Amino acid sequence: MGIFTLLLFVVIESIKDKRIYIKGVFVFLLSVLATFINPYTLRIWEVIYNHATDANLRSYVSEWLPGVTMLHPSLLFLIAISLIIVYKYIKRFNRIEIVLFLFLLVASLLSIKQAPLWVILAVIIVNKGILHFKNDLPKIALKRFDVLISVLILIGIFLFILQAYFALKSSYQLSENVFYPKKATEYLNNKHLGKNVFSTFNWGGYLIWHLPQRKFFVDGRMPTWKNLNSGNQSSYAFMEYNDILTGKVSLGSTITRYDIDTVIVPVEGSKRNDDFILKLISFGYKFLEGDQAQYYASLTQQVLKFKFKEIYRDNVSVIYQKSQ
Repeated sequence: MGIFTLLLFVVIESIKDKRIYIKGVFVFLLSVLATFINPYTLRIWEVIYNHATDANLRSYVSEWLPGVTMLHPSLLFLIAISLIIVYKYIKRFNRIEIVLFLFLLVASLLSIKQAPLWVILAVIIVNKGILHFKNDLPKIALKRFDVLISVLILIGIFLFILQAYFALKSSYQLSENVFYPKKATEYLNNKHLGKNVFSTFNWGGYLIWHLPQRKFFVDGRMPTWKNLNSGNQSSYAFMEYNDILTGKVSLGSTITRYDIDTVIVPVEGSKRNDDFILKLISFGYKFLEGDQAQYYASLTQQVLKFKFKEIYRDNVSVIYQKSQ
């Protein structure tokens, strides 16, 4: 997104000056060349293209979800204040600031991953707008302006504390002992069980880290991995995983094709959240992704249907193994 923002800046400057912005073009080309310094060289742009054009990312992967679905109070406050300022003082900002502001805002609303770039620019816009507002006031109103600024600062501090609480609460819920199948992986290691394992997308990377000798059906690297010439293998494993969860595809065919002998799923109700505010913030996830708990319950029913038996259970996960 940074490179595309830079390109937009260069284009706007060139249009404004009615000539090519040479320095900007030079910086842009250097920035593009710098992206090739990575283990994948030119193929990094294939990954960028896949991520930019894959609509499924904005429906299933948390960091790519649309910003409009994530009800963060501080972000909503900044959006409201910045839009009011842009509307009131639009003629006092230069064209580049307005275009970049709107471009990054739209990008943030389409994907929360892009919000940090917009926040940086929005803070600059808000600061300039407040100065414009102050300069327009008569001297007699400056004291009231100071009161207004004090109120805005207090609101900002309150929202910061509120957001910090949400962040800490969320980080605890995603900690290793609470969210990940720590004890289940230890059990599989100690018992030397599980060769080909089906588990959740959210746990894939963790399981690979702790059980590198096993094979797992899906993990966090795979949302855009596609292979149309895959033969008997899945051409799009991530979407096949989602279709299994939602009941569009039977788990049985995947078990047979990949010789799945072990399934690890979350305990029913283990991801339940009783905090009203956090439920409100996670509304967007459920709106797009659906009820994960319901999907896991359905998955468990399919597992039992194909003659898997429960061999381990704790407060986070359940392990099912195929009956011999």
